[in-house]
Amino acid sequence: MSTCCKLIAALALTVLCGCNRESEGNHSTGWGEPVNGLRLRAWADKQVFKTEEPIGIKSCFSNASTAPITFWDSGFWQNTKIDMFDSHGHVVGTTDEGTARRNAFSPGGSRFKNARIHLNPGQIYTIDPVDVGSLFKLQPDAVYFVEFTYEERQPDYWRGKMLSGRVRIQTAGNQ
Repeated sequence: MSTCCKLIAALALTVLCGCNRESEGNHSTGWGEPVNGLRLRAWADKQVFKTEEPIGIKSCFSNASTAPITFWDSGFWQNTKIDMFDSHGHVVGTTDEGTARRNAFSPGGSRFKNARIHLNPGQIYTIDPVDVGSLFKLQPDAVYFVEFTYEERQPDYWRGKMLSGRVRIQTAGNQ
């Protein structure tokens, strides 16, 4: 295959999978590294948000293995947490709501509602978007990076800890 054909194929794949290929190095697609065959992606439909605007971050799981995987969906906060970093890599402080959500994170804890999610190889499971703007103490005109962590220690199905790629967002003052 010629170099030109390879470039066109790579561009088509990038457009079809919705990957954002900006100059953010390994943060460009939002996909984290697979762990025990499962991987996690986080992304935003846009990068710049006004100060009071909701900052919706989407996420999904993908079976990157060659065998079916089953894992638990226990409600978002039981086995998923969100971290935010400023442009210098420092952890951003949480609001009261963010602290309450973080305190619900309990990968090995009891579950009131568990749903088994079964993914065949290549299959994707999408989670509802989360407004991270209400969870963190953000400043206007600043750059942040959002990272999701999914961790599960419940028996019987997929177990492990994985990170999404970091999603770059920017806050802008209201004009």
